[in-house]
Formats: sequence, C-alpha cells, structure tokens
Amino acid sequence: VPAMAVARAPERARPARVRFLDGRDAQASPEYRREMRAEGYELSDEDASAMSSLGISRDFIEKMKEAGLSDLSPENLIGLKAVGVTPEFIARMRAAGLEDLTTENLIALQSLGVTESLVRSMTAAGFSELSAGDLVALQAVGVTSAFIDSMKRPGIGDFDVEDMVALKSV
Repeated sequence: VPAMAVARAPERARPARVRFLDGRDAQASPEYRREMRAEGYELSDEDASAMSSLGISRDFIEKMKEAGLSDLSPENLIGLKAVGVTPEFIARMRAAGLEDLTTENLIALQSLGVTESLVRSMTAAGFSELSAGDLVALQAVGVTSAFIDSMKRPGIGDFDVEDMVALKSV
C-alpha cells in the first residue's frame, strides 16, 4: 500500500509589492528590518513587508523555536502566522500523539481545521499511528469517526486511511 503524501501548501506567488486593502504600501520599517537581521534574516522587500504586516515579531519566532520548530524560513513563518499556528496548537497536536510536525504539516493541519479531538476520534475509530499527512487527507474529504464506523460491517474487512479517503471521495 503506497504511503500517503503529505499535503504541501501551494507555492506562494510573490507580488511586486504588498499592499493593504486601502491601497497603501505595506513596507517594513528600517527598525523592523534591523530586528529581523538580528534574528539572522536578510529579507527581500516582499518578505519583510509580508512579515511586518502579519505581525511576525522576534517574540513569535522565539515561541516557534521553543515549540520545537527549526525550519523557520520567511516563507514558513508567513505561512504559520497567516493560518494561525500557535505554540498552543503545536502542543495540542503533540499531546494528541502527532510526531511529524514540520512547519508544512502544521500549516496544512491548521488550515484544514484539524483538531486534537479529531486526532483522538480517528485513533478511537481504529487508526493508530496516524501521520499529519493522513489527517490532512482524512479531513480534506470529510472522513469522520461516524463514517468509519458505518464502513465497519461484518465480512467487509479492514480499511486503511487510503481506503477511507477513496470511499469518502466517491
């Protein structure tokens, strides 16, 4: 059985300028650029504008590091902040048993609304050792524990994550 692919966030288009809805340019201040340089980031104008506009601070970066993330490129920081990944969300996902929590996985999990209760309900439904990619696939097509239970009929056999995704997609 082939392994489930981890969903990747689409490549982010890089606009020539980042603008607020009212048309003003969203340029990062020289102070913000110095602050990010002190963190080790030499930012393009687009990344500096996006990061500054989203409120990505030294404190946010430090909290993401403390939460165990290491691949904190500007693109990943922007993705994390844009979808609302917090240290608390990371802790809840770990407490629910997820171990493969890369920045890309966290962005996908948060953007699809995967919660610790979903992880636990999938485990209770018989799927142990789920990966982030499995959960993204299950959530993307709307597989619930009730759906899994409805598929468990005598004589039908066992279903894996790919089977459940395929059945729900039909």
